[in-house]
Order: sequence, then C-alpha cells, then structure tokens
Amino acid sequence: MDDTRTPLPVIEGGAKASGNGVPVPAVIAILVIGVAATVYLLFGAYTSSQTGRQGGLWLALDSAKDEKEVAELARKNQGTMVGAVAQLDMARAQLAMALREYPAPSKENPVVIPALDPAKDKDKKDAPIDIKSNLEQAVQGFDLAAKKLRSIPSLDRECAIGAARALEALGRFDEARARYDAMAKNPANKDSLIAIEAERRSRKLASSDYVKQLATLQNQLRPTTP
Repeated sequence: MDDTRTPLPVIEGGAKASGNGVPVPAVIAILVIGVAATVYLLFGAYTSSQTGRQGGLWLALDSAKDEKEVAELARKNQGTMVGAVAQLDMARAQLAMALREYPAPSKENPVVIPALDPAKDKDKKDAPIDIKSNLEQAVQGFDLAAKKLRSIPSLDRECAIGAARALEALGRFDEARARYDAMAKNPANKDSLIAIEAERRSRKLASSDYVKQLATLQNQLRPTTP
C-alpha cells in the first residue's frame, strides 16, 4: 500500500503551513503507525489461524491503491480485523485532510475558508473539502475501529488519541478533555508517549484563553454539508 496516501503532520509548539498555504494549528499532534506497518504486524499474527480468504483480504488491504479501495474493504468486512484496520486507515486520512485545511489566525492574512459549493467545485481536482464533516467522520471511524482493535494496545491508543484530536478540532472540548484524561489515567498507558501527550492536551484545554482561541477558529468552519 502507498504509505504517502494518508500523511498526518506531527506538530509541536507551532503551526505548519499546509499545501494551500493555510497553517495547521498546534492543536493537532498525533502518533501514527502507517497502515502498511499495521498490516504487516497483524498479518503475521493472524494469518496462521485465518482462512485463505482472510489472508487474501490482508493482502488486498496492503496493496490498496487509494482511499476508495480501502473504504470498500472496510464496508464489506465490518466486524473483522481487516475491516477495523481499513476503518482506522480511513479515519487517519479524514483527520489528515481536515487538518491540512484547518484555519489559523493571522493579522496580516485573515483566515478565509473556501466555500464548498458542489455546483462550482465538482469539476475541480483540488476542490476544498468539508473540514467539519471530515472531522466528524474521523471521530466515528476511530471509535468504530477501536471496538475491534482493543486487544492491540498501539492501535487502540491511536484510535483513542485520534478521536480526541478530532473532537478538540471540532470544538467539543468537554468530550475531548474527558478522553484525554481517560488515556492519561489508564494504567495500561503508564509512562507512554500517548499518556504524556494526552495529559498535556488536557492541560491545554483547561486554559480559557486557549479554548477561546480555538473556538474562534472553529466558528469559521463551514457547517457539515446536508
């Protein structure tokens, strides 16, 4: 599988410019295992006990060329490990796409979120995405994948931190902070990078100034397309 399909920026202490010049805020930082590595780890653990069809599905996921193929695998294999990993990969991509377009304030260059007008943008290859919709779908995707991946700590943690990041970016601060706190206090995460990051994010959300700044950015997000 092409690992460059779903890049996810790791940002600490600042903003990073996206491809269209819009900085990605420091609100989002996530530790990611590429889907190819995920498939490699799981394939070795499960192939010996799975049927030939299941083994073929792992190979299909590893060789998927684009998000449509991954989405189809997730849809057709719900409730299976293959489907869960495909769902996780989709959630990663949705979060990454939303963050690349996420607004950041600037006195010199006020934030402008491009309007998503299907009638005008349907023929454009670089048509702006619906940021809010992608974040909402990412939350759902991470949560759905987590139901099947709880027995794999690294992937379970990624689902948890990914969903919390998306909630934070959506402005659902109480939900995000509750998830961060749960991750930080989970004995299974003791001394892990995820626990350290979750505790740091929770402290940030305890700052009224920080929350106010984020709320200003989130008010600029276009509502989810009906």
